[in-house]
Amino acid sequence: MNNEQLILNELKKIDTRLSSLEQGQTKLEQGITRLESRVSSVEQGQTKLEQGQAKLEQGQTKLEQGQTKLEQGQTKLEQKIEDEIGALARMTQNGFDEQRKEFKDDIFKFKVELEHKIEAVEEKAKEYRDEVISLLVNDAVEIQNAKNYQAINISVHDKLKKNIDDHETRIKVLEHECV
Repeated sequence: MNNEQLILNELKKIDTRLSSLEQGQTKLEQGITRLESRVSSVEQGQTKLEQGQAKLEQGQTKLEQGQTKLEQGQTKLEQKIEDEIGALARMTQNGFDEQRKEFKDDIFKFKVELEHKIEAVEEKAKEYRDEVISLLVNDAVEIQNAKNYQAINISVHDKLKKNIDDHETRIKVLEHECV
């Protein structure tokens, strides 16, 4: 029995080990599954990274092409600006010459109009001056007439006063004689 017991104990140990090995095998398989899943995720990430790298390279190429087009556009724009400035300078000079001529013409027209207006004002001033002189002469005549009338009135007044004084004196004399 000893032997049997020993064998049974050994079998139990083997069974326990076998059970532990099976559990380890299961855990190992689960770990392998997880590892395979991670490897798959890493591979997918690697694929996405490679795709992203390819897109990045395409974007870099497009960016370089865009930069080249931008530089070409800037060069064309600078050339166009220079051309426009040159054309504007020519137009400006021509415009200044034309404006200067128009300005001279306008000044001449203004001068002629101003001379006509001055002549009209001088003519009106002469008419007013003649009218004022006529009015002043009339006023002077009226003033002289008024002075003459005043002198006549003073003379008449003096004569009347003298007559009144004479009459008063006579009245006093007569009153005195009558008394």
